[in-house]
Amino acid sequence: MALTMAREAMVGFWDGSADTQNPLASFPADADRLDRLDPQRRIDILTADLMSYFRITGVAAQKTGPTSFTPGKATLEFCGTPVFTTIGPGLDVLKAQMAWLRNYADLRVDRIPEINLQLGDVPSFFGAVVRLDASSRKHSLEFTSAALKVAYALEMQVKFLTWTPRPVDLSHKVQPMIQTPDHSSFPSGHATESFTVATLLSRLENPAVPVQQALAGQAMPYRVAQRVAANRTIAGVHYPIDSEAGATLGCVIASGILAALNGATTTLKADYTVPAAADAGDFILQDFDTAHWSEVAIQPRAGGAVLDAYRTRLQQEWQR
Repeated sequence: MALTMAREAMVGFWDGSADTQNPLASFPADADRLDRLDPQRRIDILTADLMSYFRITGVAAQKTGPTSFTPGKATLEFCGTPVFTTIGPGLDVLKAQMAWLRNYADLRVDRIPEINLQLGDVPSFFGAVVRLDASSRKHSLEFTSAALKVAYALEMQVKFLTWTPRPVDLSHKVQPMIQTPDHSSFPSGHATESFTVATLLSRLENPAVPVQQALAGQAMPYRVAQRVAANRTIAGVHYPIDSEAGATLGCVIASGILAALNGATTTLKADYTVPAAADAGDFILQDFDTAHWSEVAIQPRAGGAVLDAYRTRLQQEWQR
C-alpha cells in the first residue's frame, strides 16, 4: 500500500511510454549471467540441467499376502545407459538384519547430537574435513547443493519402486529415537546423499583418484559419509543393507554428475545385489565391496552454458 500511495503522489499522469535511456542496463553479458542471479536460482537451474541426464525405470514391489511381498526392481540410466540396478530385499533378509538394529541401539545416547543435526544438515559434517566456505568455494557449495537435490529426486524414485518395510514394522521394540520417515527403508537416502557428496569432494580434490581407490583408502569424505549412514541405523530407521545400497547409488550418481560436468567419455557402473539372509551383515567402509564396479564408455551431450560456467569456477576454486 505504501508503495502504491507513493507512486500516485509522484508520477501523476503517465501515458505508458518507455522513457529510460538504457533499457538494457541490467542485461548481463554471457560471462556474468549466472552471477546476476540469486544463489538459490543458480542452484535450481543447475539442478534441472543435471537431472536431465538421468532416468529411473523399474518394476514396483507388490504385496502378495499379510506377510509376503515381491521385491521391486529399479534401474538408474545415465544418458540412456543403465549404470545402476538393484532389487529390494525380501523379509528374510530384513529379519536377519534386525540383530544389527539391536546392537547399534546401544550407541544412541552418544550419537544424539549428530543424529538430530543430520536430520536437516549433512553438508556441515563435510565442511569440517574439506574447506567449503562461501567466500572461497561459493560455487562448490552451490554445486554440492544441486547434486544433493539430484540425489534426493533419484533416490526417492528408487525407493518408490523398491518399497521396503522399516525396522519398526518388524518389531515394536526398535522404538526409533527419531520419527520413522513415510517412505521406503531401501535404499537409505542419507547414505545416497552423503556418498554423493563424498564422491564429488573426493574427485574435485583429487581428480586422478578413482572412486574405488578413494574408498579403499578410506578417504576422509567417505569416512564422514559412512558415519552419517551408520547413524541412521543407530537411530533405528535403517538396516545396514539400506546404507550399502544407498552408498553404491550415491557413488554412481556423483560419477554421472561429474561426467556431465566435464564432458567425460566414461562414468561409473555399480549395481547392488542384496546378499542372502545368512550373508547380510553390517555396512563398514573397509569391507565395502567394489570389486564388481566398472567404468562404462558414455559420451554425455555438451553441457551448455551453465555446466561450462560451473566447470570453470570449480577448477578455479580447487586449484588454489
